[in-house]
Order: sequence, then C-alpha cells, then structure tokens
Amino acid sequence: MKSNKIFYSLCVDDIQQVALETWNVTLCKEDIIFLQDKIADSIAWFEIIEDNIRIHKSELKTTFSKVGDDEEE
Repeated sequence: MKSNKIFYSLCVDDIQQVALETWNVTLCKEDIIFLQDKIADSIAWFEIIEDNIRIHKSELKTTFSKVGDDEEE
C-alpha cells in the first residue's frame, strides 16, 4: 500500500451539509475558510489512530512489541 494514500478526508460539502442539517444555513465562503483550520486543528487524529490500534490490536496481523512501561497487554 502506498504510504501517502489518503483514506479519509472532509470537503466543503461535508461542512455545508452539517451547517444545513443542524443550523438550517448555508455558510458563506469566508466562514468556510475560517472554519477549515479550526476543524482540522480539532481533529485528534493521533489519538484516534492510537485508540483504534489498541482496541483492534488482537485482530491485526502485525506482531506488537512493548514500547513503554504503561502499555496495556
């Protein structure tokens, strides 16, 4: 698998859909531009990946070795 493959993303339509469904508004271009970085900065991507590896570790084919003393077995 390519290491730079994108498997999840958000687009302007996603933001507009949420604004329409929750607030019944269509955001202007300036508001979309303002919200882009705010949304990107609030996505805890590292923690999401870490949690999913931990939760599904027993289902993964990769062999894990202990990295830190606080790692769950």
